[in-house]
Amino acid sequence: MMNSQRLVLGLLALSLGGPASSPFAQTSGKIVGVVRDGQTQAMLPGAHVMIEGSMLGAATDIKGHYVILRVPPGNHTIIADYIGYRRVVVKNLEVLTDLTTTINFDLQPETLQIDEVVVIAGKPLVRKDLTSSEARVSAERIEKMPVQEVGNILELQAGITRGSDGGLHIRGGRSSEIAYMVNGISITDDFNRGQALAVENESIQELQVISGTFNAEYGNAMSGVINIVTKTGGNNFAGKIEAWAGDYFSNDTEVFWNIDDLNPVAENNLQATISGPLINDRLTFFLTGRRYENEGWLYGPNAYRPQGRTQLGDSSAVPMNKSERFSSQGALKWKISNPLILKMDFLGSAYDNRSYNHLYRLNPNGVRGFEGYGATFIANLAHVFSKNTFYETTISYKTNKDESKLYDDPFDLNYTPPESLTAGTNQFFKAGTDLFRSSRSTESIIGKLDLISQLNQRHQVKVGIEVQKDRIDFENVTLVAAIDENGQPIEPFRPFIEPISSTNHSLFKRDPNKFAAYVQDKIEYESVIINIGLRYDYFNSNGRVPADPQDPNIYVPLGPRNTYKDLDGDGILSVAEKVEENTYSLEER
Repeated sequence: MMNSQRLVLGLLALSLGGPASSPFAQTSGKIVGVVRDGQTQAMLPGAHVMIEGSMLGAATDIKGHYVILRVPPGNHTIIADYIGYRRVVVKNLEVLTDLTTTINFDLQPETLQIDEVVVIAGKPLVRKDLTSSEARVSAERIEKMPVQEVGNILELQAGITRGSDGGLHIRGGRSSEIAYMVNGISITDDFNRGQALAVENESIQELQVISGTFNAEYGNAMSGVINIVTKTGGNNFAGKIEAWAGDYFSNDTEVFWNIDDLNPVAENNLQATISGPLINDRLTFFLTGRRYENEGWLYGPNAYRPQGRTQLGDSSAVPMNKSERFSSQGALKWKISNPLILKMDFLGSAYDNRSYNHLYRLNPNGVRGFEGYGATFIANLAHVFSKNTFYETTISYKTNKDESKLYDDPFDLNYTPPESLTAGTNQFFKAGTDLFRSSRSTESIIGKLDLISQLNQRHQVKVGIEVQKDRIDFENVTLVAAIDENGQPIEPFRPFIEPISSTNHSLFKRDPNKFAAYVQDKIEYESVIINIGLRYDYFNSNGRVPADPQDPNIYVPLGPRNTYKDLDGDGILSVAEKVEENTYSLEER
């Protein structure tokens, strides 16, 4: 057994000229500033600064400074009020995840004959508070973009490309080096390191891509972090229904056979969204669902049936790269009391796809399909101790399953071995079916605890721990012909699953564990910002690993020299040394 541990020290970022990116919870931002007398510029202690339509706000300290934590990303209206002064309203103040937004107020005495002061906040041309390379896309921008998927948004960001395998790459890194997060919880598939489930554009409040250095609160990433903050619903009811349909068309029918046969609903999409309050503004909800179907653009003539070369097909056009997907996202936010807020999220998606296989072009009903589903449940409880200190407890359960097969029953008698149209390689199959099957499922339970405290004007400290328990089941099977008592294949073909020890059958079940702890401090001065943190990661695969990691022949990790001790040190294992009593223990391996 081998345990992997990682200690990360560094994450030291400097920013000159303004407030810095906040090492704050990955789902919200922070607003800071001062409240002054508009005539004398004297600081006003005890002034109230509130976010309209919420319970978030703060009072200025003795030096006129204020700080508002846990601010959701988006545009907000901020109100500053003080006895004896006209209040000031700032509209459209943009708050970004993990960033600090500064807004100062100059209040005019009520003795002046002026009405309430309304200010429209502008967006800075340059964000001085970035200590790492990143990109952000708000819900407003997504609404205006000609995109349908999260992947389309990411591909438009600098430094992100999509490889031939369909995976995303940040700054040339591997697709498996990206951490995918929703509301601060990982939705990374721990088996293949991809995105475990689909997130719809309509549910995104803000999308953040960090491609430079990471704060200590982020783990399991090398190339970048993709963090999505979802919508929670507001104080007013809102709804939306979107539907569209279309088809692919080309006159190059020699390459794209049957592409000129138009079907106006070959590709169709239906999505509905609703949000609003359930109990005044204390309990709000958000719900969206989408169904997408695409017949594809690659077809195969049904010239042959899988059951045999003498059974000709009807030559009808069969879609060979079609896809169908259903997804839904929901959120429920309950303001239990002023210091206590509970938020619950659900994300789910299911798919059923076919991947084009040129060998089966004339026998399109013989190729296997791909189907699966994924779901994530997140419960987050935030408890505010004081105006500058709060903690968040998050529990998450995620599951996803992927299968690839032609028939549900592995012993279905419709399975037949493929047969080429002519001799040689890279030919068409005129009979037979795809005999490969695979199944993989992953379950994860995640628990997080984060404590955030604004100690003073200069220091904001965050500490946290995270525990994750996984369950991974994996099986690959290539069906072979069953044999009779004489060792001869049974005719007609009868599918058979070989033992696990064979090359045609792979199976494993693993229960890996993860643990992480971190502490970080954001140190803010007038012209320099320092983000410094320390992170500890622990990983236990709970599985078999090479006995000797330095052995170049990794395919025989349980070879004799890695199993038995060389007692006399001569480099040769004698018969006397190859006994059960002389084996390495699990710890020694």
